[in-house]
Amino acid sequence: MSAIAARPARLSLTSTPNLVFGLLIFALVAAGIVHSFVIAPRTGAPSLHPLAAFGFAVLAAHFMLRERVHGWASIWTVLHALVLAYSVLDLLETFVPGWPALIRHPILLDAKADIGVQGSFSIETALGLSFLHLAFLVKPLGRTAAVIAFLAAASVAILALLKAAFHITLWGQNFSIFSLGCILTATMALAYRLRDTIPLQPFFTSGRQALVLRALVILALTIPWLGGYLFFRVSNLDFYTHAIAENVFRMMGWVMVLMVMAVGYFMEKSRKHLRRASELDHLRDPRTGALNRAGLFAATDDMTAARGVVLFDLDEFQRHSELLGRRDAKRVLKEVVDAVTDVLEPGEALARWGADEFLVAVEAPEETALSAAAERVRAAVDGIPPRVVSRRTIPVSATFGISMAGPGRDGIEKAIGHAYLAIFETREAQKQASRPPDAMFSLPAAESRG
Repeated sequence: MSAIAARPARLSLTSTPNLVFGLLIFALVAAGIVHSFVIAPRTGAPSLHPLAAFGFAVLAAHFMLRERVHGWASIWTVLHALVLAYSVLDLLETFVPGWPALIRHPILLDAKADIGVQGSFSIETALGLSFLHLAFLVKPLGRTAAVIAFLAAASVAILALLKAAFHITLWGQNFSIFSLGCILTATMALAYRLRDTIPLQPFFTSGRQALVLRALVILALTIPWLGGYLFFRVSNLDFYTHAIAENVFRMMGWVMVLMVMAVGYFMEKSRKHLRRASELDHLRDPRTGALNRAGLFAATDDMTAARGVVLFDLDEFQRHSELLGRRDAKRVLKEVVDAVTDVLEPGEALARWGADEFLVAVEAPEETALSAAAERVRAAVDGIPPRVVSRRTIPVSATFGISMAGPGRDGIEKAIGHAYLAIFETREAQKQASRPPDAMFSLPAAESRG
């Protein structure tokens, strides 16, 4: 028995934007580590915490690389779960009184200080890492879950960005630019990965709409910062009031970005509605509103049950045009469509098939049901009021042909050919009998006629 050697798991690079995002995060992590060891010990400036550096490095690697075999999925899952676990644990140690210290255990803090590593694991960093890694973990559950996690991470990034802006321009307080840069870059990279989802799609479409929405996001972040900057410059507030006011302006920025996303959602929804309406216009006859041939085939593609066609040709319609004029003759066509549409049942579709020919596709299990549908359509046509010209009554009537259809588009086309033949034979029989057109020919199912 021959043995087949298993191919080793290999990784390959992703698309260029993801590669750029990953490299940028790696560059920020590397710069943060150098700063933590070389500059921070001399200046005391905040730097990138080792746990934060590892968490961002995992994100950078996942953005840059894609798994070639399924086995790598479990590796990514373990790494994301590990970062999520110690980020949540740090938050619990911060906010829950009496929670056992692990991340902030004195032994670990002393060890970090002994090797000369600076940097603190801030609340914003822990929250950002938690939601970013959670987005990857919940993605197998559905893109909606990943989008919710992304929105939470984006909220953290927005609030952290505005906090840093206030600190730089107002109080000159130091903060870790490396951690903030990693959060913002990772959030943008995740947004790019989820760009085909509903809340983010409007920002990544081509054209003026996406440019306007991106500009609105910049304004949504700039206006609260500028308003807060001017407010704090002219006000004289104590420390606690300052903190409350700053949080209010930060929340204003967050709310304004959400409003821009809502505007983008409705703009995209409207754009899709207009595009769908335009597509439907191409599937309809402009004069009568009935489906055209392309529309009929599109409608029958959705039919899963047994089908049949009811084809009818208006009798002596040329005579209508000569006696009534083209405008009134067109009005007759519209009345025929309106009358037949009123009696259609679910699973039936009406199309204008020719100048004075119409076709109804019917979901019918057998010819008896198809004949009943044809009689219903005939009654609707016969119920249209006749025209009176020079004391002459011109009724509206039609000759019908029906046929069961086989599967697929070919089945519909063959059935239509059989229905045409049925109309021809009906009219030939009427000529021979010299009687009004009140008969209906039925032909066998299309698939049985070859």
